[in-house]
Amino acid sequence: MKNNNKILYISIAILVLAIGIALGTYAYYQTTISGTISGNVAKWSFTANGETSSLNLDLGDLYPGVSGTYNIELSAENSELDVYYELYIEELNTRGTLFWDANYSIGLYSYNSSLHGMARGIYGTIPAGSKISIPIYLNWPYGDSAESYSSASYFCDFRIIAQQLTGYTGSTPMYLLPDYNSDYEYSNGFILFTGK
Repeated sequence: MKNNNKILYISIAILVLAIGIALGTYAYYQTTISGTISGNVAKWSFTANGETSSLNLDLGDLYPGVSGTYNIELSAENSELDVYYELYIEELNTRGTLFWDANYSIGLYSYNSSLHGMARGIYGTIPAGSKISIPIYLNWPYGDSAESYSSASYFCDFRIIAQQLTGYTGSTPMYLLPDYNSDYEYSNGFILFTGK
């Protein structure tokens, strides 16, 4: 029986030693961290006179001797992104009464010798959370021949294109004009038709 006990004690010792070696070989520290990747999509908002798709600027009754200022308010007030814009004249049935400046020297869609081109539009930027006002000046001088304005209606079709500027790595202007080609030049905030 002594031999049996001896064998039993040796077997238990070997078993304990084997378990100790096994545990020592596989012992390690472990930490598990769970997480979530998240983000908020920045808000984009652009309006012209509070409109998002269509804008009509009514000049009211027109006649020789009338003048006034009509503003187009471009807003990025509700946007978290800076905005680049281009406003350009697509068609104007009567030239010479609408101007980009208060001195009535740069006509909408009219050739300007100091700019060396036809001032067809303007371009610029609007910081996120702000707005700008683009004045359009009307001046129909008293005594000007009404024959050239014989049409019962006066119209000026324009388009405003706004694009996200934040994140854009190129330079401005962005040249968004749909029929942009070498006949156009962007200079000092004006989109000029030069007809080169």
